[in-house]
Formats: sequence, C-alpha cells, structure tokens
Amino acid sequence: MKKIYVILAFLFIGPAAIKSQNFNFNSAITSSLLIGGYTVQSTVTGTLPGASSYSWSASSASASCVATQTVLASSLPSGSVVSFGFPCCIDFSITCTAYNGSVVVGSPLTKVISCSFTTSMPEYGTNTIKVYPNPAHGYFIIEGSASDAEVIIYDLLGRSISPPVQRQGEVLRVNTGSLACGVYYVRVGEGQGASLHRLILD
Repeated sequence: MKKIYVILAFLFIGPAAIKSQNFNFNSAITSSLLIGGYTVQSTVTGTLPGASSYSWSASSASASCVATQTVLASSLPSGSVVSFGFPCCIDFSITCTAYNGSVVVGSPLTKVISCSFTTSMPEYGTNTIKVYPNPAHGYFIIEGSASDAEVIIYDLLGRSISPPVQRQGEVLRVNTGSLACGVYYVRVGEGQGASLHRLILD
C-alpha cells in the first residue's frame, strides 16, 4: 500500500507548550468528487508533551487509490490543518506520529474516515438533460446538453472514466462496451450547470 509522508516541524517556546493539552486531531471529508476530488481534512488540537515534530501519512483501503496532494498549514500544532486529496471514494486512514528528534513519542494516532459514494451523490439536473436507455447495454444517449459538454462516468468507488463520445449537436452517444455490468453515475457538464445521473449497465 502506497503512503505519502510529510514532516511538520514545530517550535515550542518554554515549558508552557509542554504543559499543553494532549495532542489529537479530527478528520472529515470536506469536498466531494464533483468539485475536484475528495479531500480529507484533519484539524489538530493540542500538542503532545515531549514532541518536537509530527509525521503524517495517508492511505486507503485500495492500493489504486492513493493520496494525490497534501496541503499543510504553517502554524503551531493546535489549530493547524492537514489535508489529503484522494481520487476515489473509499475508507481513508490518516496517521500522525510524534517525534522528539528521531525518537517516537507515544503511539501513532490513526483515524479512519469512511466515504460512501452512493449515499453522498444524489441525482440532480435530470429535468433538463436526459440519459437513456436505462438500463443500458453497450451505449447510452445523452440529450439536451451542450454539444461540447464533458461526460464523465464514475463507478461506485468514485473512480472516474472518460468514455468514447460521439457528438451530433445536442445528442451525445456514449460507448460503454468496455465497462463491466453494474451501477454507475454519469456527470454531464461542469460546475453549476452540471447534471448527475444514476445509470445501470446490463
């Protein structure tokens, strides 16, 4: 399983920092796939007595779904924010290990965040843009979209697929011959004008 490691080094001033509350962090998914990927954001609370730096790692339950970016705050531990971006929707694990120099302080702290693509992705925009037939076999039609509309298919892990599209005005024919049978979500367009459709391939 691939991991991304980032070191956060913090300076402590005097004994007051050592007496700070126990180190902890909470994690949550702060953005969805439809606006550029899943972001797992961890907010730090307190410091761990005796620690001078913290090492962060992010992993998922799938070796093919690894963190793609890390954004770190430059403030002291309490209130700092650490964010990891993932390309798919699955269980994410965030681990923080405290160090004093090269020596581990205490035990690594791990939080697991569950992501459910099927429950967090309701359909929308289906009144103006039609996707049919549904269930589909081999292809489906999109009607009512712009001729240059982007078409992205997502599986139930939230992984994106860019299918072959034949465009004839506002009618798009999307080839699904290479996809396995099952439930997918189809996003048509981008931003505020996008629509999302649940599609079954049989």
